[in-house]
Amino acid sequence: MKKTVAVLGTFDTKGEEFSYLSEKIKALGVNVLTIDAGTGKHAFSVDVTNDAVAKWGGRSIEDLAHDRSAAMESMSAGAKACVLDLYANKRIQGIISMGGSGGTTIGTSAMNALPVGFPKVMVSTVAASAKIFDYVECNDIFFVNSIVDVSGLNSVIRKIYDEAAGAIAGAVLAAAPADDTHEKLRIAATMYGVTTPGVSAAKKYLEEKGYEVITFHCTGAGGKVMERLIREGFFDGVLDMTQTEIGMYVFGDTRISSGPDRASGAALMGLPCISCLGAMDMCSLGSLSTEGKKLYYHNGKTPSHFRPNTQECEAAASFLAGQLNKATQSQRVIIPLKGLSMMDREGNPTYGPEEDKALFSELKKCINNPHITIEEYDLDINHPEFALLVGARMDEMMKEKYGNKQ
Repeated sequence: MKKTVAVLGTFDTKGEEFSYLSEKIKALGVNVLTIDAGTGKHAFSVDVTNDAVAKWGGRSIEDLAHDRSAAMESMSAGAKACVLDLYANKRIQGIISMGGSGGTTIGTSAMNALPVGFPKVMVSTVAASAKIFDYVECNDIFFVNSIVDVSGLNSVIRKIYDEAAGAIAGAVLAAAPADDTHEKLRIAATMYGVTTPGVSAAKKYLEEKGYEVITFHCTGAGGKVMERLIREGFFDGVLDMTQTEIGMYVFGDTRISSGPDRASGAALMGLPCISCLGAMDMCSLGSLSTEGKKLYYHNGKTPSHFRPNTQECEAAASFLAGQLNKATQSQRVIIPLKGLSMMDREGNPTYGPEEDKALFSELKKCINNPHITIEEYDLDINHPEFALLVGARMDEMMKEKYGNKQ
């Protein structure tokens, strides 16, 4: 059976472009299902009309003809509901859209509702701008920079559409069928460059025990995707050895943080979880001023991180404790007293015994959930002994929850 791609967009203003894109996709051996999210007359016959999309969004198309704000809200909601219904009924195996900021808003509102691993391509004028963060959320949307405005066909944009058609066709043809089953129990693990040795050793230990361990890079987006997948039931356990993203949200640049849900998914889902406070000795600068901050240069001459002071550490600890206190089943906090990262050791840029002490003290003071056990060891997070200890504790917790399933 041929695969089908949803082609979603405003066909009233960009009918010529969507017609060209659709034909290119079909020429590559993939069917298309067109969805019009515009408010005017569409330029060619479509599978899902704009009136149908508007009704999915709770309005009629007549209500939206002269109100752009209401149209954006309703057509975005309608496109999302429509695409989710098509996905649930296995009528589409991929989605593509194009546009400026408005078209990107509608297209990505639908894409972000779809699960990770479902092919998504967005041709957009904002793909190469900082605004892209407003649209990506925590999903695997493949953005294609339109280079020029999405307005008519020309010798430049045709090449872009050809590439985009190839991208979505290739993605749906290559994608494996959705399968919710997995042979091994899956553990999410968090990693940063400065915690890599410890996390890698714990990961190796657990893999040798028969688990599948999937690591997330704690740059904000990594933690956000992990939390989403935890809530979607993808994981059976969480080894949260690296929690620098807590600071990014609490006192850092929230634009690049993992958001207010970080470190709460395992608690809410009742999963075995270990927290180790890794890399909480530093926080990404993002767009923050460097004034008055103790700086760390991770990738060269430009400062990338700062060392949180005692007050900031206490704020981060309070937030983390609040997230962990939501636990309904057993969780552990395992603290490496001799260093939270490679840099949190004497003579290194983020070494701060007083700051670490404030972090540990505030966390212990604020945790008040009987399901949470706190352990402390005179080791740094990257010490082989600490990594093996954490791995062993994770294995114990998984066996308590699942028996010898792995």
